[in-house]
Amino acid sequence: MVKKELKFIGRKIKKEREKLEEVRKDVRELIQKESGSVEKEFKKNLTTAVTAAFAFVIALAWKDVITQSVDYLIAFSHLPQGQAFGFRIVSAIAVTFICVIGIMLTVRFVGKKSGEEEEGKKKKSAESGGKSGQGREKEQMGK
Repeated sequence: MVKKELKFIGRKIKKEREKLEEVRKDVRELIQKESGSVEKEFKKNLTTAVTAAFAFVIALAWKDVITQSVDYLIAFSHLPQGQAFGFRIVSAIAVTFICVIGIMLTVRFVGKKSGEEEEGKKKKSAESGGKSGQGREKEQMGK
C-alpha cells in the first residue's frame, strides 16, 4: 500500500517537474524576446540621438554660411540699416519654412515605415494564433 502511494506521489512529482520545466522554458523565451525588444528600442533611441547631434552640427555649420550670405545680399543691395534687419527676419522665416517642410516630410516617411512594421507584427500575431508567451504561460499554469 505504501509503495503504491509512493509511486503515485513520484509520478505526480515527475509531472509537476515537467510542467515546471515547460514554464521555465517559456519564461526564458519571454525574457529573451523582451530583452531583444529593449535592445531594439535602445538602438532606435541611440540612433535618433546621434542623428540629432549630427544635424545640430550641420545646422551650426550652415548658420555661418547663411549669415554671411545674408550679410552679402544686404551689402550688395545697399539697403539702409533698418531695412537690413527686416531682410534678416524674412530670411529667418524662409529658413524656418523650409525646415518645417523637411520635418513634415520626414515624419510622413517615418510614419509610413512604422505603419508597415505594425502591419507585419499584426500578421505574425495572427499567424501564431494571437497567443503571446504570457498567454501560453497562463494556459499552462491553469493545467
